Order: sequence, then structure tokens, then C-alpha cells
Amino acid sequence: AHVTTTRPWWVMAAAAALIAGASLAGTWVRVDSFVSQTYDKDHPTTVANDILSQSLGGLLALEWDLAGPPGVFERPEVLAALDGLDAEIRAQAPVRTVLGPAGLLRNASVLLGGPDRIPQDAALVTRLLGVLDDSPLAAGILSATHDHARVTVRTQDVGAVAFLALGERLDARVAEVLGPLGVESHLTGSSYVAYRGMSRVTVDLRNSLMTSFGVIGIVIALLFRDVWLGLLSLIPNTLPQLFGYGVMGAFGWLLEPAPAVVYTIAVGVSVDSAIHIIARFNEERALGASVDDSLRAAIYSSGRAVMITELMLSFGFLVNVWSSSPANAAFGKLGAVIILLGPPSNLFVLPALLKLGVGWRVKQTSSAAS
Repeated sequence: AHVTTTRPWWVMAAAAALIAGASLAGTWVRVDSFVSQTYDKDHPTTVANDILSQSLGGLLALEWDLAGPPGVFERPEVLAALDGLDAEIRAQAPVRTVLGPAGLLRNASVLLGGPDRIPQDAALVTRLLGVLDDSPLAAGILSATHDHARVTVRTQDVGAVAFLALGERLDARVAEVLGPLGVESHLTGSSYVAYRGMSRVTVDLRNSLMTSFGVIGIVIALLFRDVWLGLLSLIPNTLPQLFGYGVMGAFGWLLEPAPAVVYTIAVGVSVDSAIHIIARFNEERALGASVDDSLRAAIYSSGRAVMITELMLSFGFLVNVWSSSPANAAFGKLGAVIILLGPPSNLFVLPALLKLGVGWRVKQTSSAAS
């Protein structure tokens, strides 16, 4: 109370330095997620995922649905183009296996004593496809009328960002090669759809959080019927979130959907504490107290409750640090850090802003009256 009423500019200078540092560190934050890291590195599921990803057929899958006129996948030039695509895709670093019509025909040719390549003779292609028609594996890759096919590419778990970039790059190449041959392609697969959804959720949370601060400022302005108070409340409500974002960048934590949710929770906690301080300050001002006396009364009466509440919430978040899920552990660490900054923000920065902002307005009103 003494510091905020006697040295508000010191407080604002410290807050500005914190904002600058957190903003710089925040530029290092990576928005990404890894299915294989759902549990800690020693968990049996993680070990099994690593084996699938590194030594077996791959953990994630990109799938292309291919469609064309009836019999399009009996044409040797189409199958040769697919075979070339298979080789290109297989050469990509994270790719472990490629399974499609071209691979099936190669295998069928070898099993029947032929060469390990796509036949150039249409009659031989038709004969090989006839052999494959009774195969359950072929039924999931090529339709009976040979006008629909599926190519499955299994990869290592390189993270959502790299996996989606790989999918988009390969999708462009597939369309470039097969489009002129009359084959339409559509990239799909549960891994691709899931990763795309997870990345979109994370980015949407980050973007909507920025919007929420504006909405909060408007609500506080309406609640206290004072636009100035709504504007002043934005900085202390933003500071803990920005600091938490900077901590993520400084320590190299990934911004995943689970940790990102903590920001929405922390916003509510921070706003709640700010409203207590502002409401108490307004009560004292309505009774005729000066700005300094109103701030002291607000901090003396509401400050302890704000500190105890947010400390208890921080310890509650810290329980998640011992979770076997890295995402839950990051959620706990990030939540504790953000909420721990709530009391300093609401008991130092907010009162300092009220001292400077409301004090300035009082001086302007007094000058106009005189």
C-alpha cells in the first residue's frame, strides 16, 4: 500500500520491464504437440510408441483417397505414376512405409515369379489385379471396379507442425502428378485430421484470449460505469498471462491444447481479484476518501483475501506437476506460475495504475472546477 501510493512510477517501470522481457521470451514459444508424448518417457505406452515410430511401420498415418473413371487403376501409366510417387514419398525422412495399389502390384508380380516392377502390358496388369481381387488386404486399398484406391503413408511422430507440413507438401505433389491423369486425390487419415484439429484448437485459444481482454475491459467499464477503470484494468489482467507465455518460451515448453486451457482459467481468477480491489476502492471514493486513502483501504481489506485465494489455487495447480502426462504436468506448472503473479499484479500494478490514472483525473477535475 505504501509503495503503490508513494512510488507508483517505480511500480510501473518494473511492470514495463517485466512486460518487455516476457514479450521477448514469448517469441520463442512453439505451438506444437506430439501424440507419442502423451505420457512420460518411461511409460510403457511411450516406449511402445517409440518402437512403432522408430523401428516398425510408423506411428502416424497420412492417407489419400484416389478416385477416377472406371478402370483408371488398370492403366499402366497411372500405376507407373503411383509407383514413382511411392518412391518419392518413401525417400522422405520421417516416412516408414507406403502402402498403395502400386506396391500391391509389385508384390503380386514377384509372388507370381515376375520382376519387381509395374508391368507395362495392360493385359498383364489386368491379370495381376484379378489375382488380387480375392485378397482382403487389396480390398482395403483398391475397389472392385478399380476406380477408387487408397494410399497409406505411415510416419514417425515428428510433431503436429512438421507432420502437417509434410502432409501438405506431399498432397501438392500427389495432385500435381495424378491430376493430369484424371485421378482426383483427397488427403485424409485420422492422424492428419486429429493433428490439424489439435493445432487449430491451440491457435484459436491463443487468438481468442487476446479478444477476451477487450471484452473484460468493456464488462468492467459497464460494471463500474467508468470507461477509464475498464481501460486501467486491462494491464494487470494481461500481465500474468503474458508472463506465463514468456515463461513457456524461456523454458522451451510447447503450447499444446491442454496447457493452453490454463490461460482461460487464469484470466477468470485474475479478473476476480481485480474486481475486488476496484470495488473496494470505489466504495471508499464514494464515501469521500482521497485516492491514496481509498487505495490503502482497498489493499488492507481485500489484499489478504486476494493473496490467500491465489496462493491456494497455485498449490492446487502444482499437484498436476507429478502427473504421468507431460501435458498435465505443463498445465500444473504454467497454472501455478500465472496465478502466483496474480497478487503482485493486482496489489502493486493495479493500485499504481489507479493512483496515476484516477489521481490524474481528479487533478484535471479540480483544475477545471477552479
